[in-house]
Amino acid sequence: MGDFNFPNIDWHLISSKGLDGAEFVKCVQDGFLSQYVDRPTRGNAILDLVLGNELDQVTDLSVGENLGDSDHRSLTFSIIMEKDRIREDRKIFNWERANYEAIRLEPVGVNWDEVFAGKCAMDMWSMFKDLLQDVRDKFVPVRKIKNGRVMEPWVINENLVRWKKAAYMKFRKQGSDGSIEEYRVARKELRRARGHEKTLASRVKENPKAFFNYVKNKRMTGMKVGPIRDKSGKICMEAVEVSEVLNEYLSSVFTTERELDDGEDNMSEVDVLEHVDIKGQEMLELLKYIRTNKSLGPEYSLGLFKKGSRDSPGNYRPVSLTSVVGKLLGKILRDRIYGHLENHGQIRDRQHGVVKGRSCLTSLRVL
Repeated sequence: MGDFNFPNIDWHLISSKGLDGAEFVKCVQDGFLSQYVDRPTRGNAILDLVLGNELDQVTDLSVGENLGDSDHRSLTFSIIMEKDRIREDRKIFNWERANYEAIRLEPVGVNWDEVFAGKCAMDMWSMFKDLLQDVRDKFVPVRKIKNGRVMEPWVINENLVRWKKAAYMKFRKQGSDGSIEEYRVARKELRRARGHEKTLASRVKENPKAFFNYVKNKRMTGMKVGPIRDKSGKICMEAVEVSEVLNEYLSSVFTTERELDDGEDNMSEVDVLEHVDIKGQEMLELLKYIRTNKSLGPEYSLGLFKKGSRDSPGNYRPVSLTSVVGKLLGKILRDRIYGHLENHGQIRDRQHGVVKGRSCLTSLRVL
């Protein structure tokens, strides 16, 4: 941050009327930097800048009054520092050594008709989920991860590049067998790291999870929710408290759909879809096309920061991660409902959303 004195730069359009300002803008863009000050700091110009090399690295920036006899306005902001990479010992499931044959056979021996008799959908799902978790605990071994700094062997960082340069300078200066060997090892590690990056980039469509995990690992700022303020103005920092505040806010702005009055729709009692039968073969066909890099855990929601102050619950967008079981059931129900409406002529010509072969483009063509 500082007084860069480029009054000809328009930071809203990221352009300059002068040559010197254009060179500075090019330097900022080439360095993939973000400029956070959006209000004048002296007169009508933005002269004092706050630059960062990561998105959302600077938050809560405000332009205040003049400080003392200075004709520049004061700036206050918060900086998200490097996230702590030290973590406690934890246990994870080692799916590479799981007994998948036993996992497949365990649910087969259950009489599901007897177990689900007289149960509602939520009770059946709860019982099925508990069974899956018991099977996981029984046939998937647990691997312990020791505490320490989280550093993958292929991560390229400044230390690795500096190591190679220092080894090269040492080799040029000394020329000994030890310096040559050190330089070769450093060069090999750097090439291996760069090769891993190229592999991730070339296979991003097949395995996007590995690519984005690598990108996340390279970020210096963590994607953290909160601290956040509740209705009384209290700052909540614990994960449970933050979740409760977000849930309360999102529930308050949730839109309840209006129920149709009798006779408002065109469906007769004969057209009502009352039962949905799910066949085993149909489920097996869907299971063949499951993408293994998708989330396999239970359903949960999280908040993604949009913009503004991080302590306001209204500045977070809710994102729901649906389990594989929920996605499969949703697809079956969607196909059944769509087929039923189509067979009974309940999809109008004006309907373009969620209809096969139609989209926003087709609706614009009609207009």
